[in-house]
Amino acid sequence: MSEESIKTIRLNSDGQVFEIKNNQEEKLVVGQTQWKIVEALKEEEIELAALSDPNNPILSEKELQSFSPIPDVQQIRTRLQLSQRQFAQKFQLSLKTLQDWEQRRSQPDQAARILLRVISVNPEAVTKALTTR
Repeated sequence: MSEESIKTIRLNSDGQVFEIKNNQEEKLVVGQTQWKIVEALKEEEIELAALSDPNNPILSEKELQSFSPIPDVQQIRTRLQLSQRQFAQKFQLSLKTLQDWEQRRSQPDQAARILLRVISVNPEAVTKALTTR
């Protein structure tokens, strides 16, 4: 893969894609992914491009293990035999937020992940804590 074939791009939150040139000039990229070019890349070219990306460093095994998995809200709720509405009410969560988590439109923040882990292990303790005054 030649140096010229590696491009740096930026994706805006509104979906616009910009190519970053050597002089830091940005050029709006219009169009769709050229899948024929992507599919023609060899594994070595893909790996080289990934390794050369300063914004996407390769993580060590230790770094990978430090990530905690996102609790499977739907699996927890189903195991407790609760509807979405019942689960949201019982654990004082927004029904819309719960639905967004289950549909993967958003992810629980760190505090919510901890709460979901506790609910998964000991739902009665959470219920007791929420009803004790």
